[in-house]
Amino acid sequence: MGIMFGLLLVILHLVCIGIDIAIFFLLIRLVLMRRSISWLERLNDVGRGLVDAVIVKAATVWDRAVQKQLSDRGAFLVSLLGLLLVRLLLCEAARLL
Repeated sequence: MGIMFGLLLVILHLVCIGIDIAIFFLLIRLVLMRRSISWLERLNDVGRGLVDAVIVKAATVWDRAVQKQLSDRGAFLVSLLGLLLVRLLLCEAARLL
């Protein structure tokens, strides 16, 4: 295994960790949609910028692809499922390398 190949694997794994962090904050927001938990609200405040950016990006991609606007919950679910799919594909690509 060459150094460039190892560097590529490290980068893929770091991207997967970043996606995991975004999924974590999305799941916190999902819980807070149902219940009000004070200590989770603090974590939601930390990840608010990241989650909002991911949701807006997913909604704009969906709007361009399908020509229909999503509700807030629809954009949330599309962003969560999209991140899970991208993570699955990246981890499988890293495993196959």
